[in-house]
Order: sequence, then C-alpha cells, then structure tokens
Amino acid sequence: MMVAWCTAYLERTGRTCPDFDATLYFDQDEIEAAYLLREKPAPPKATVDQVLSQIVCFGGFLARKRHWDPCAEIIWLGLKGLQVAVKNMRTVRRFGQG
Repeated sequence: MMVAWCTAYLERTGRTCPDFDATLYFDQDEIEAAYLLREKPAPPKATVDQVLSQIVCFGGFLARKRHWDPCAEIIWLGLKGLQVAVKNMRTVRRFGQG
C-alpha cells in the first residue's frame, strides 16, 4: 500500500509541480544512477520532472510525441530498476572497483 501511495504521489508531483528540486524526492545516488543508466549527463540542479523522465524509461515508457504521460505502474517499474542500480553503485563504491 505504501509503495502504491509513493508512486502515485510521484506521478502527481511530476505533473503538477515539475519544477520542484529533485532532491526533495530522491537522494543524490538515485539521481546519479538515473542519468548514468540512460548514459546522459546529469544537470547541476535536476528537477522532479527531469529525473522522472529518466526513470520511466526503465519501466518501458518510450517517450514518443503522441504518448500519454506515464502512469504510476510505469513509474513503479522504473523505480524498481533504479533501486537495483543504486544498490550496485553503493556496493561498488564500498568495496572498490577492483
């Protein structure tokens, strides 16, 4: 129930307040991982909409011109992939790269 509420909250925030600072909803590792997985440089001050647009692509959203905004299920699938990437980043950082 809590996961469903959080993803629906992120969906609403991304639509109604897209210019909010992303660090209000994501920690720095999550923002960094979202951009690393998409092989794009992270902006110095990412917004919620910018980070969500990276995350929903992990959930299967194609971001074409005529597609609707991603639903909570797509955000949830993207967040699952993001959490795996964040865990891997933290493990590599903790144990080193070699």
